[in-house]
Amino acid sequence: MSDHGKTIAALLIGAAAGAVLGVLFAPDKGEKTRKKLLKYSQGLEDDFSEYADEAVDYVKNKASEGKAKASRIANDVMDKASELSGKAEDLKDRAKSEIDETKGKVKQQFS
Repeated sequence: MSDHGKTIAALLIGAAAGAVLGVLFAPDKGEKTRKKLLKYSQGLEDDFSEYADEAVDYVKNKASEGKAKASRIANDVMDKASELSGKAEDLKDRAKSEIDETKGKVKQQFS
């Protein structure tokens, strides 16, 4: 789990523990306590929503970085393949030239 994920998990666990302890030691009773809990849970919902948005942005950013890196690697591979293809073509042409030259010498020797 990443540090970001651990931080979110620790925050949520802490918030839940705080809510339980708050209810156990609440000096107020009944409706007043329920209103406090509702307000507190809405705050948690907002915090969780904010952390979820941050997590989504983080994942999108990492995906974008990965895509860019993959694109750079693909371009490097294509460039290298093109370079090697050109070298192979040159070697083929040289080999053909040497074969033609050798054929000419053989014909000349046996003519």
